[in-house]
Amino acid sequence: MTVDLRLLGIEYQNKPSLLTRVYNNPKTCVVVIDMVNGFCNSGALASPRCASVAGGIASALDYLNDAYKVFICDEHSSNAVEFNSFPPHCHNKTESAVIKELAPYADFIIGKNSTNGIFKFLSSVAIVNSFDNFLIMGVCTDICVLQFALSLKAYLNESDKPANVIVFTDYTETYDMDGHNADSFNAAAYKLMENAGISIFKNLK
Repeated sequence: MTVDLRLLGIEYQNKPSLLTRVYNNPKTCVVVIDMVNGFCNSGALASPRCASVAGGIASALDYLNDAYKVFICDEHSSNAVEFNSFPPHCHNKTESAVIKELAPYADFIIGKNSTNGIFKFLSSVAIVNSFDNFLIMGVCTDICVLQFALSLKAYLNESDKPANVIVFTDYTETYDMDGHNADSFNAAAYKLMENAGISIFKNLK
């Protein structure tokens, strides 16, 4: 079942050409989450839906050539505690590697050992408080993207930092399986993020 985001009251398109001009600068941090082989190409959690956003993300990164870019990627040990909740994944270099379509953009990679990359992000990006805008892309919308975006927004609020946090529907995706309808979980995640003050836009094209 496809869920029309507009029925949830989400305004997800906002003059994309203007967005590119506003956000293509060093005061913008683009965060690309879990666009790795283990979620896109091979492994227990790989999904073609996750792989499908690679081209759009690559195009967006081309538009945002002056922005600061960070890739946050699952990088688990073989006995990660997270495997009590999810099948073993991204516990070797092949699965943890950024997919080939996006590898040329991945100059700064942060490995994470949980679904939420905010901890490693805050400890690894020394200039995090200098950014006015955070643009979030990647997978999975309702897990790693959702947790990171909500945590980042809470961190900024706690610091009284009026920075923008933006998630793009064309550049985020989740998996589809029995008990996990991707369209429904995407819609729910976008609504939760919007309710927290995160802007939901469609794309930068």
